[in-house]
Amino acid sequence: MPLIDSVLATLAVLLGISFLIKSLTSAVKRFWNHRGELLEESLSKSLALRSDDSADEVVRKLTDAGHDLRTLRPEDLTESFLEELLQGLDHELAGSALPRNRERLQAGIQRVQREVEDGFAQRNKRVALVWGLLVCFLFNINAFEIWERLSVQPELVASLLEDPRFQAALKDELDENTDVRALAKDIAGAGLGVGFWIGKEGDGPGFRELLACLLTGVLVSIGAPYLHDLTRMLSRLRSATGGDRRRRDVAEGG
Repeated sequence: MPLIDSVLATLAVLLGISFLIKSLTSAVKRFWNHRGELLEESLSKSLALRSDDSADEVVRKLTDAGHDLRTLRPEDLTESFLEELLQGLDHELAGSALPRNRERLQAGIQRVQREVEDGFAQRNKRVALVWGLLVCFLFNINAFEIWERLSVQPELVASLLEDPRFQAALKDELDENTDVRALAKDIAGAGLGVGFWIGKEGDGPGFRELLACLLTGVLVSIGAPYLHDLTRMLSRLRSATGGDRRRRDVAEGG
């Protein structure tokens, strides 16, 4: 049990950091509409069906007609909406020719939707990875050091596992209502060696420590799903072990 508790406390801290990375990524997305950029690129290419059409020309015509592709969602790309766009372009596939090209248009819509969603997911991963590496490097976040400190401090382990924010992290219940600043303060103030180190007196982290910070950055960004899987497995094991212990105590007491 002490070992499992130490591992869960370490995971709670890492998942808390992972949530902070996710929050930073979401903040970036508000200023960088890369889903819209992907949709504009994919849809404009799909609509440029004639040899004398270019994607840039399609975008210009749609903009002149009052259509902003970047504000669309993939689920907005219905057949009727696409017909409206084609009619706005005075395209040869609009109007009476549309039924004959129904399957082609439907396949184009599905292709665009897949391209946008897949591209959006990949770009999100890259943004999260950059943030994870940067934050862990600047604030000396080292998963190995966190584990080493927690493994010899059972009182700190117990306090972390009883903290509502870290409990929410373990249960994957952190959301937009979570106080991000308070969570960051809890992590920085837990005595786990986390803190901004550049410009401070004393030796900075060595090569091994920097490498460990970068590996931690990968872990808390694109590796977050695996952390959640490990957490669920250990939580079930902890509950089962605790239940067995209680039954033994009751049997011995009886």
